[in-house]
Amino acid sequence: MSRTRSLTPVATARRRSARVAAALTVLAVAAGAIGAGALTASSASAAETLPSSFAGSGTSWKYSDNNTDPAAGNPDRLVWTTGAFSDAAWKTGVGPFGAKNGSATPNLGSAFPVTTVLTQYVDPTAATKVDIPTFHFRTGIDITAGQLSQVESLTGSITYDDAVQIFVNGTKVAGFVDSRVEAVPDAQKNLTYAGNSGGDPVSSTFSIPASALHAGTNTLAVALYQDRSSSSDAYLVLKSLTPVIAVPAGYSGITTAAGADRSERVVSWTTSADRAQSVQFAPSAEVTGDTFPATAGVIAATGSTTGGVFTRTATLTGLALETAYSYRVGVDGNWSPVGTFTTPAADGHTEQVQVTVPQAAPGEFVWSIDGTNGLVDFGTAVQTGDHFAATGSMNPIRVTDTRRAAPVWSISAQVGDFTSASTSFSGKYLGWTPTVVEAGGDAVAGATVASGFDSGTGLTAAATLGSAAAGHAAGSAKLGAALELKLPVEVSDGTYQATLTLTALS
Repeated sequence: MSRTRSLTPVATARRRSARVAAALTVLAVAAGAIGAGALTASSASAAETLPSSFAGSGTSWKYSDNNTDPAAGNPDRLVWTTGAFSDAAWKTGVGPFGAKNGSATPNLGSAFPVTTVLTQYVDPTAATKVDIPTFHFRTGIDITAGQLSQVESLTGSITYDDAVQIFVNGTKVAGFVDSRVEAVPDAQKNLTYAGNSGGDPVSSTFSIPASALHAGTNTLAVALYQDRSSSSDAYLVLKSLTPVIAVPAGYSGITTAAGADRSERVVSWTTSADRAQSVQFAPSAEVTGDTFPATAGVIAATGSTTGGVFTRTATLTGLALETAYSYRVGVDGNWSPVGTFTTPAADGHTEQVQVTVPQAAPGEFVWSIDGTNGLVDFGTAVQTGDHFAATGSMNPIRVTDTRRAAPVWSISAQVGDFTSASTSFSGKYLGWTPTVVEAGGDAVAGATVASGFDSGTGLTAAATLGSAAAGHAAGSAKLGAALELKLPVEVSDGTYQATLTLTALS
């Protein structure tokens, strides 16, 4: 994690009757965010790499342009859109596909190049040419289980003339200008005219939900329709099929309550994402850590939304009495921590006593510049022998970490060059001595970094202001640093400013 904020120190040096002033702007950087505020801890294992696109204009397709219905004789008109269908007899080609007045070199304009020429007419030798009404295309989209777990959907960009229907694994996911297709009986839908004589090919985007995909090879099928028997051209290209990253849902307020009888348990929670979620449960004796047995029960939750808050509830039934159970909520690849409950005894003379304890808050990692003045004032630099010298103090950094996992964290800094209106000098001349101004959370100060005037690169190389090791105590600390600026007497007179970038990592 990282975050970004600002402070500014100033220094002035005297040489003869001139002044050299330096101002240091301190910029705190947090990965993925700019500005003050809290950083909430999150963790993730190394994810499988996702391609920028699963298909594109250069994708190879199997296609049919022979005026036949690929589902002829089959009661399921979509059989040709499934993975089980054999397209071995079909042609193979690479997009873009197109035709123009039966030409062997169709020219639809520079914006619509053609790589594979389609057979446009039912009988190319006939005196009166009749357009083939529908062309059929199939390709495979390979996606691994690891990739599928990261995506919410795939977004496709397709250019076509005149109408299209798009299918994935036998299910229609999109249709454009296809109202005429939907108006005819199923037996005619695979070989009919549709569209509205729109002129140039048009582009549309469509979405394939992750629920329509499976790990392995998925069948993507497209039906391309001509709008009439005398259409002058046909065109199809799938430009891209890009993954939409799924933001993992968060779960909070997980509670259990007694159900309608002793063998039931009601599990409720709130979630940050409005998606289908479930409860997975099994006897605790069969659960090791967060590994549930293959026989674990899974109950789909019902949901509601109130004021932008997504709630989920699931009722577990048929539970064994006097048995400890382990459970968790969510979806495969994104489960909550495991919780437990114990069902009551079968003895009808016992009395149930219940208390609902919500899941403990995960805590947070928060840091900010303590104070509102972003300027660190070095005052007037004084010539001492072969150099100018000035000192100052950083505005302290307040760090609070209440995360239960207590992971390692650090705050580091790096300075850029000091610049004036007409010249500059290297930031390596700035050094510091970090300190823990207020102790807490097992925070420790970083090592002293000398001015590069003496040796080294000063704070132009990232240096640690403070840190805490993994397993540290929860709490808050204030970090500071004594700043030392030593620069050569050759530096031109003037007022200089630099930016010190602070980065929080955890």
